[in-house]
Amino acid sequence: MIPYLLLADLQNTILAAILTFSDRLVYPAYAAVTVGRLSALDDQAMAGVIMWVPGSLVFLVAAIWLAMEALSGAHAVPGVASSAAAGAEG
Repeated sequence: MIPYLLLADLQNTILAAILTFSDRLVYPAYAAVTVGRLSALDDQAMAGVIMWVPGSLVFLVAAIWLAMEALSGAHAVPGVASSAAAGAEG
């Protein structure tokens, strides 16, 4: 699961970087749309930053949480005997 999250974050980062640093509109049809005082190119760059920072945080927090769960060891499940306890009883 962790590699999938990291690969998803990689493609998110690449697309966000393209949107943020592009010197022309990725979708030229957006040139006709105005958002307040922002130009379409500035709006595209802001969208890339929003996609990059919070978007990557979501993927990385989930990957870190899964890694910590995997490294913390096995958790005892209530009602299920561990193999060591089952061997001692039998």
